[in-house]
Amino acid sequence: MDIKLLTVTWAHSNEFDISKTSLYKSFKKFNPDKELIHHHFNRGHYFDLERQYQSRFGAESEYLLYKITLLLDKVKEIDSEYIIFCD
Repeated sequence: MDIKLLTVTWAHSNEFDISKTSLYKSFKKFNPDKELIHHHFNRGHYFDLERQYQSRFGAESEYLLYKITLLLDKVKEIDSEYIIFCD
């Protein structure tokens, strides 16, 4: 069984080092041979979409944008029988 852990972050930066987080360290400690896939979105690139989502869905709707809408395109690129997404 091919299992991967998928994480997503977003901030006003181009990169985020997931390897320094407790999630990454814990996952790798118990699954050293499993792949962790991390996608980071720079919010500056999606400013207009954030405004549209806020107008349409209300405050803090960027969760919908980054964790569902944009991540869906990334998930389609993953070749795996199972994908575990941790929020």
